[in-house]
Amino acid sequence: MKRFRSIWLSYNYWLSSLFLITGLSLAAQEPARPVCSEMIQEGKNEESAGNLDAALKAYLNALNCDSKLAGTVGPRIDTVFTLIQQQKKTAEYNQELAERRLVEVEKQKNIVNSLNDLREFRSWGDMWFDNQNWEKAADNYKRAAAIDPNDPYLAERVKICASDQRDTIFSLLNGIRQRSLDPDRGDFYLEQTRKKQIFLNATIGPPNPMGAIQFLRNSQGAVAITFLIAGKPGDETAGFEDGDVYQTHPHWFWAYHTGKIPGASSRELSKHSIAINLCNWGALVKNEDGTFSPPFLKGRVIVPREEVIEYELPYRGYVYYHRYTDEQVESLRKLLIYLTEVYDIPKGYNDDMFEVTRRALEGRPGIFSQASIRKDKPGLHPQPELIATLNKIELPRKTLGSKQAFFRNN
Repeated sequence: MKRFRSIWLSYNYWLSSLFLITGLSLAAQEPARPVCSEMIQEGKNEESAGNLDAALKAYLNALNCDSKLAGTVGPRIDTVFTLIQQQKKTAEYNQELAERRLVEVEKQKNIVNSLNDLREFRSWGDMWFDNQNWEKAADNYKRAAAIDPNDPYLAERVKICASDQRDTIFSLLNGIRQRSLDPDRGDFYLEQTRKKQIFLNATIGPPNPMGAIQFLRNSQGAVAITFLIAGKPGDETAGFEDGDVYQTHPHWFWAYHTGKIPGASSRELSKHSIAINLCNWGALVKNEDGTFSPPFLKGRVIVPREEVIEYELPYRGYVYYHRYTDEQVESLRKLLIYLTEVYDIPKGYNDDMFEVTRRALEGRPGIFSQASIRKDKPGLHPQPELIATLNKIELPRKTLGSKQAFFRNN
């Protein structure tokens, strides 16, 4: 009886195993249910349409519907997930780019607003300056300088408004004629430099400054005289008046004007100085008929006797010189007051300025002549009226503040 029961149980076990194996085999051969296949197709449609989130959801639903679809759906899920991540990164990048662009737009708006404010403050400053309301002019120039602290024009105007010589400077500035040379052509350098010296000279030419300006325009390289002071015109149709001041370029820029200097750097001296030339024939010789001419134009150019000064002792080989007019000397006085105020250059007459002096060659601050650095040319001559004027420009004045450099560059 026990043996029979054992055989029966063994038979049932193997029969059950057979049914189970057969069932699994049939299930493996059973195709995916239609509803699962529809989910896969839905995922493909959404993926083609670019709806990646919907496509991923459809593929996951299909996998959940039938796990045997992992081999088919799995790669699609990986692809869609990668695309979603890339899309997310692209969206984040675009958002960051949009934010940066927004910041740049705001910056540009601020720059435009600042430029508008700068123009407005400068315009109001010029208006008050022209009306000689120094306090309001200075206030607007300072507001403009707060926006553009490197503008030399604004720094200059603030100093002029604070100077007790501003009335003299104002009368000079209103009369200056601008005949700018061209920096694009290399006539001068657009480099702002701190000025320490002023060099006076004569053009060794006619009283008309336009001839000297044309000569500078025809010169090779950056050679220029910052200011020219016209002499006495020959007639009323000359187009200029005695003492007119012509400016060839902004004085905070520079050009070569010293010529070659033995034992010194013409570049450094030119960079840190301002050149002023009086339109004047300079040294003269007496012709056989008693008239006077420049030595290189003997007999061809005649200087009237009343315009000739005779020295008791020769100066640099000559006794006769073309006299500076009173109007030239007065314009020079105003111009020196203006420039020495702006740059804090020591005023006054240096008694060694008509001969080569080490102080000038070393670049020490002061007013000099070309004769202070060169022996080969007569240049400016020591007319008594000129010396008297140089002695008089050292006038009492209030403190303009610290002696810091007018410009950042040296």
